[in-house]
Formats: sequence, C-alpha cells, structure tokens
Amino acid sequence: MHPKISLLLFCVAFCLSMACHKSPVSSGSTKIVHITDSSFNKNRPSSGQRTEVNVNYNADGSIKNFRFYRLPPSANIDSVVFNYFPSGVTRTRFMNGIAYSPDTFILNSTGNIVTMRWWDGFNARVEQIPYSGNEILIDPTFGSRVYTWYGGNAITVTDTQYHPNGTINNVFYSDKEYVPGDYIYLQEFLQYGRPLTHNRNLIASAFYVAPFDKVVHSFLYTFDTKNRITSCTHTESTSDNYERFWIMYED
Repeated sequence: MHPKISLLLFCVAFCLSMACHKSPVSSGSTKIVHITDSSFNKNRPSSGQRTEVNVNYNADGSIKNFRFYRLPPSANIDSVVFNYFPSGVTRTRFMNGIAYSPDTFILNSTGNIVTMRWWDGFNARVEQIPYSGNEILIDPTFGSRVYTWYGGNAITVTDTQYHPNGTINNVFYSDKEYVPGDYIYLQEFLQYGRPLTHNRNLIASAFYVAPFDKVVHSFLYTFDTKNRITSCTHTESTSDNYERFWIMYED
C-alpha cells in the first residue's frame, strides 16, 4: 500500500476545542476536478514523486469516474481507476498498464461504504464497516482500528496491529469546518473513492500516545476567495520530507 495513503488510516484523535467560530461557507462549487499530490524534501525541493488525479462527473453532478497516476510510476502500481455506480464504487489498479485487483465498495442508504470486497495481495477479502449514524466505529481493512468520537470529530483511534496498544490523537482546527480538501478527506478519497471519516472540523495535527513514537504530523491549508481549500501541506516533526496537495475545482 502507498505509504501516504496508509498514513491517513492512522489519523484520528484529540480535539483541543470545539467550534468557537465557524469558517465561512464556500461560495463556489466544491466539485474537485483535479488533484496533484507531490512529495518533497526540504533539502531537495525538486525531488520526489507526484500523483495526478482527474475527476469526471455525470450530468446530474455525481462523480462518474476518476483516475490517478504516479510520476514516475511506482514499482508496484502506476495508476488506479475508480468507477461509480448507484450503490457503490469499483477500484481497479494497474501495474505496467495491466489491470489487476478489481475491488468493490458497497454503500448504504446514506452513502457510506459498509462492505468492501478487495484483494490484499494474497487473498480475496470481504470486510464489513460498522457506523453509528454517520460516524465510523471500526476500520477492519488493516487489522482493527477502533474510533472514538467527541463533538463530531474522531478524536482517537486505537491501532492494535501496527502499534500494539498504541493510540493516535488528532488535533482539529476549532474555526475551520471539514470540507473537501481536508487531509483525511483526500487520503480516503484516493484510497476508496469516498470518505469514511466524516469529521466536523479540519484535521490540524496527529500524534501517537505511545512513548516509542514521537512524530507529530501537521496539516496546513490555503483557501481561495470562495473559501475552498486550494492546497494542503503535510509535514512531520522529525523529517525533512513533506507532502503537498494542490486542488482545482469546477469553477
């Protein structure tokens, strides 16, 4: 699995404060048509890999399909295509131009993914994802991550597979509402074609409680005049590497 995508599934934790001031509501279309995701090093700013994403829509405004491809192509996957149908999403990955591992994600009546039929590289798997209303409770796709919610945000996730007894805390912006372009939104969109985690606020940072991991992940955003996120930058406290998304909308 792509390391930047897998990071998302770690991100869910503590909220410092809840909604003193609301961010302005977007005055333009929030239909994303293009995403560029690039990796950099502070000492070598021109180096790194990038992912380009093109999103296509139906006449009714729903997503028809999107494809993302990596430059230069990775050793395992060079592109991924998502196709949408009324009750779900299919994901097809390509290696050296050859399609493999068609996965299917089934939606419930509220549009959340509740069933995943996918190939983990060794076996075909079927996973069920439980929710309480719109809040995901367990993500079974990588072990068993248990989510705790407070005030509309997923404040912690306990990850027993990758970090035994490790819990991740998230800090959220109290004055910025969750919208397309949020780091968690982008990661889940590129992984599943739809977000799994519907927070109330934008993610600001994330860190492990466990003493063996001191890395703090921070997320900074820029906005256009219509209050839409145009870029998201992810940095790590112990690394010179950083990641930046650029986002384009329909208008």
